Amino acid sequence: MKYIREMIEAYGLGHVRDEILETVFSCIKLVPAPDEPVPLGASKAGGAPHLPAGQEQPDPAFLCQVNLAEMEAPGLPAHGLLYFFYENGASRVLFHEGSAEHLAVSHAAGPYPECRILPERTEKLPQLFFEDEDDDLRFLQMLEELDPDSYENHQMLGVPFSVHGEVLEELAAELDMPAESLVLLLQLDSDQGNLGMTWGEMGMLYFCMTRQDLQERRFDRVYCLQQSL
Repeated sequence: MKYIREMIEAYGLGHVRDEILETVFSCIKLVPAPDEPVPLGASKAGGAPHLPAGQEQPDPAFLCQVNLAEMEAPGLPAHGLLYFFYENGASRVLFHEGSAEHLAVSHAAGPYPECRILPERTEKLPQLFFEDEDDDLRFLQMLEELDPDSYENHQMLGVPFSVHGEVLEELAAELDMPAESLVLLLQLDSDQGNLGMTWGEMGMLYFCMTRQDLQERRFDRVYCLQQSL
């Protein structure tokens, strides 16, 4: 937060400082590390999922697995693995509460290359729009300096980076529920270089669920939404 305050002043946005600061949110940035080895049960994208022995692999393509012990995030289970699958509008999320010693790599690899992903707990700002065009330009420049890898915007929790229209509001309208009852579980950006994934025209893929279902660990009730240009 201190660094964000300093950047606000450096970009001449002190007159809208409070408006900006009240939108700061915490999240887990998922950083691709293609040169890192992938131990059994580690967080990764692509390749073959490390599923529990006897667990059938769902039909949609395997996207990634997230080791929750690596995330250490309030609101998420303290341990276990989440697996995300998606293909042509169909999605599945699996939750394994056990340890890595019960996992096996006996499944077919999907269409995406294997790539280790590392968690980075951070604070971010959402996209904001100001009436003054100069403020708009300076804010955009500040965002680019704060998050130079914004085009590899893989994230858990926090505010979704919407391509068009607010993600949670769009999903809430489809489900006929308040947007405030929904939470972002996972956001995957188009990232051909590291993950070999592209969602439409430079789009994003979002996995969301209700806050109550997250609290009750009902990961079978996760909703998936894609946005693109």
